[in-house]
Amino acid sequence: MGTEDSPSLDMFKEGIPQNLPDPEAGKRNFRKVLIGLGVVLVLLFAAYLLQHAAAARSAGQGSIAGTVVSPEGQPLAGAEVFLSGSDAIVLSGADGRFLISGVPAGETAFIVAYQYIGQELRINVTAGQTAEAGTITVLPNQRLLENP
Repeated sequence: MGTEDSPSLDMFKEGIPQNLPDPEAGKRNFRKVLIGLGVVLVLLFAAYLLQHAAAARSAGQGSIAGTVVSPEGQPLAGAEVFLSGSDAIVLSGADGRFLISGVPAGETAFIVAYQYIGQELRINVTAGQTAEAGTITVLPNQRLLENP
């Protein structure tokens, strides 16, 4: 207990007072303030997360999904799929599926490449939705680069 919370002699001039100051009251009030601030921080963080998701939809971003297959129709794992004019790049999974997120809404071009073979495709992306590119067959006559 600090000296500022200690009773003074003036309090005891007429005997022991009925209501002495509670030394724990300050600690309780401090705890209440900390809990209140914690609740406010949690609410602000939740509002930020909701706003961020809504901002992505209103900013006009969507996704592109599809499947990359060989000329024989077999899924191609490790095919590179990237957005023209950006650094966004993903690899297709073992099932040939890919998903590019954060794509600006509107008509956009993306490139599918596998072992120096690839093609550029165009697709219309709607904000907040996933545009399905379908099945993309990588044909051997679509050379992008010569073998090194």
